[in-house]
Amino acid sequence: MQLPFPLSVVSLYLFEVQQSCASSSSVILAHAALKWLHSFVPSLDRNPFDSEFCRNIIESAKRQKSQPVMKKKPISTEIIRCILDIHNKKEANLKNLRIAALCSLAFAGFFRYDELCNIVPKHIEFHSNYIRIFVPLIILAKYPSLLVFSCSFIEIAGSTGSSSEIFRTFISSLFTQSSTSSFLCFPKL
Repeated sequence: MQLPFPLSVVSLYLFEVQQSCASSSSVILAHAALKWLHSFVPSLDRNPFDSEFCRNIIESAKRQKSQPVMKKKPISTEIIRCILDIHNKKEANLKNLRIAALCSLAFAGFFRYDELCNIVPKHIEFHSNYIRIFVPLIILAKYPSLLVFSCSFIEIAGSTGSSSEIFRTFISSLFTQSSTSSFLCFPKL
């Protein structure tokens, strides 16, 4: 068959790909590849892959082959309590204290992993009734080359045996075994 392909052949081929493949990405890939191939035909005034019919086949494949969104269940206070019961004991080592402190801090401060892993011990101030934490944030702007640096503070109140007490124990252990510039958890590379 010679280029350019007629719209009827193009439509039948995309429909066949849609029927035979498990995901819509195969249809999108076939459409993009053949559209690119047709862009090199010098005598072509209108690419058959720009037609509304081809776009409808792609949209149909996206709808038919889509998977329902499975939302994760939020972490409950019972799960946090179980983690703390396991890892926050009198004879706990630094690793267990770290797990307990990070889980309780993330839960109490509503931190995402990226925010949590950028906190270093020098960002933390302990007060009598609360902990004040400097949270460095990196916000990706609309353009990937432009990074916006921002920061905020969060204060976590608590009593004896709470997240703040666990965190205070962990930080004091961390200062005795590590430098003040080390991360509380391992940042993503």
